[in-house]
Amino acid sequence: MLKKAETEGIEPQSLGRLAPDEIFDYFAGEIFDKADKETQEFLLKTALLPKMTASLAEALTTLTSASRILSRLNRDNFFTERRFHSHPAYQYHPLFRQFLLSRAKEAFSRESLAILGRDAAMLLEDADETDAAIALLCDIGDWNAIAPLIIKHAPSMLAQGRNRPLEEWLGSLPKDMIENTLWLSFWKGACCIPFNPSLSRDYFEQAFERFKTEKDTAGIFLAWSGIVDSIAYGFEDFTLFDKWIRVLERLMNDFKAFPSEQIEARVASAMFKALAIRQPQHPEVEAWAERVLSLEGDSPTIITARMETLFQRLYHGVCIGNFEKAAVAIDSLGHLARSRDATPLARITMRLGEAIYYQFTGLHEKCLKAVSDGLELSRTTGVHLMDHMILGHAVASALNAGDCTTAGKWLVEMASTLSNLKAWEMSKYHFLKTREALLQEDLEQASLHAGLCLEFETKVGTPGSLSWIHLMKAQVMHQLEKHGEPTEHLAHAFSIARGMKSKLTEFFALMVKARFALDKGDEASGLRSLRKALAIGKEGGYLNTFVDQPSVTARLCARALEAGIEVEYVQDIIRKRNLVPDDPPMHLENWPWPLKIYTMGRFGLIRDGKPIRFSGKAQQKPLSVLKALIAFGGREVKKERIADALWPEAHGDMAHQSFATTLPAFVN
Repeated sequence: MLKKAETEGIEPQSLGRLAPDEIFDYFAGEIFDKADKETQEFLLKTALLPKMTASLAEALTTLTSASRILSRLNRDNFFTERRFHSHPAYQYHPLFRQFLLSRAKEAFSRESLAILGRDAAMLLEDADETDAAIALLCDIGDWNAIAPLIIKHAPSMLAQGRNRPLEEWLGSLPKDMIENTLWLSFWKGACCIPFNPSLSRDYFEQAFERFKTEKDTAGIFLAWSGIVDSIAYGFEDFTLFDKWIRVLERLMNDFKAFPSEQIEARVASAMFKALAIRQPQHPEVEAWAERVLSLEGDSPTIITARMETLFQRLYHGVCIGNFEKAAVAIDSLGHLARSRDATPLARITMRLGEAIYYQFTGLHEKCLKAVSDGLELSRTTGVHLMDHMILGHAVASALNAGDCTTAGKWLVEMASTLSNLKAWEMSKYHFLKTREALLQEDLEQASLHAGLCLEFETKVGTPGSLSWIHLMKAQVMHQLEKHGEPTEHLAHAFSIARGMKSKLTEFFALMVKARFALDKGDEASGLRSLRKALAIGKEGGYLNTFVDQPSVTARLCARALEAGIEVEYVQDIIRKRNLVPDDPPMHLENWPWPLKIYTMGRFGLIRDGKPIRFSGKAQQKPLSVLKALIAFGGREVKKERIADALWPEAHGDMAHQSFATTLPAFVN
């Protein structure tokens, strides 16, 4: 074409502005019409293939000379490129292929072209080029051939996290075809879960009823698990789980076995998820988890089911205060997340699990690392379903660490998406805003957010979260001196804690109860509750309460040390959380100050509970600086005064130099 352009005086840069008809005329007159009949037929048929090997072209055209023709087309620059992989692969220039396809529609009848296209698609699928096969069938509008391919490959695509391509395939089909083809409707729902759980539930519920009518056992169980997953990831109304838990219990009576291990994994994982979130006190909650984790298969479906189950086991373990179980789940999740078969959503969920565990166990830096990794995964995969939850645990960890500045920054980021949040996400946001307001002693804002939080959480229906919200609300009402209300909310929290057998929530509630009693001057009741709480906390290794105010917890710790209650455990809480009461307890010998200095009657230094020993002349001078500083009042002591006292015979500059040399050693 360039040579023709030169002879006709056409500027090369203007070729891009040629009309399609001009380009096609060139292909027809200069290339296609000059080719022999065999090559023409070869070109028209192989144009259906976006790329091809010689063997693929031979199978489609039945020409044994396929390899020779392709080599010649490439050698003679017939707009045919050759690329080297395991075998040489050829493809036509897009414009040349477009021309050949238009000629093929003229050369072959519609029926012949459809048969040829279907044959080409089958060959592409056999060569593991399913995307190309479906794209080809879309080009020729052969919807009846596309549907079986989608149904065949949808399970493996979803197991690999390829939801978007599957959604695009389904989107190419006529709408009525999806609605009228049961399995297409089911897979449409499945690929929507990470992006639009509410829409996916509509598809699953329709599919479930139709599978029941057709008595399709596999379809019934898969649609049931899809419904549960869509409720879980919808974050709107977990009370819906109650209905579908009962439905599965009836199904298990009707069907004594699952159609396959993969289906068993999906159903058992979904059932455990529903029970752990909505009915954590259910007697069979752990049995369903074990059912998933005992499966020995290593298919992508089973790996994903294990990861989801381990995450829920971690979350359930944290909610009831079994951190040992949660730690085991974290280790197993980390191993599975490294599998190439782990879906993007499963890997993001694993990072959320880490953030939850580290937040509750007081490992703030590790929590922030998990949050950062999780958000980066969301950004690179386009799956943002868990972003809000991940950010929420970053805020909670920052509040535990007393870092209100960082917490406030993330809360602003969470607030930027409020209009798109579901009820459970809104509840979490207002819960964190309540705690932030309490830490800032803004009781008006704390009351506002606590009320909204309780309103949203009551609609959602998660017992574990609801118990903590009642505890937060109780503290707000206590500080507002709303008589009666704090006790009522505290009673709700105790009731839920005992119902779900949560030692962690009972620990929270007893700490709050102790505070209320001590604030009222009821020493006996307050210390009794404090003793019970700290005994539970010591056994479980609890550090953060998730609903506390550090200054209040510091005050309770001081009372515990005064009363000799679980002294070593209380000191550990103080050290790890860097707790300091508003009024420093200078009278407490057993308060674990990082550094203690004794000056009355004797001089001594204690760091982290151990005496500091000084030996050698070089170490004595810094100690003398400290003694002089204390002797001169300990505050606003001029350096000249210290230099004159310690180096009386030295001149001013020399004394100042000696002081400057000694000070770094003192600081270090």
